[in-house]
Amino acid sequence: MWVPGPLRATRSFARAIGEPILRRAERFAPSEEIQLSELRRVMMIRLDEIGDLVLMTPFLRELRRSLPQAWISLVVKPGCFNLMEQCPYVQEVLTFD
Repeated sequence: MWVPGPLRATRSFARAIGEPILRRAERFAPSEEIQLSELRRVMMIRLDEIGDLVLMTPFLRELRRSLPQAWISLVVKPGCFNLMEQCPYVQEVLTFD
């Protein structure tokens, strides 16, 4: 099957970069499945723009419903801090420039 040049390059890049990363990640993966109810701390890192953060709000709501006991921290750009600091679904909003 013929594959266009850019797609071929993307596939070869994914094979060259992605597979070693996955192999490395498997070494640190827990040997048993983690139960969602056991999570006590969650950190979400979103260094996107304002629109992406607004669209992420329903996810944060469902995360809070799933983990009512967990401490949820959110890392955002400094320009988005004011938007997310009053979010009722996270306990802590941090900035990273």
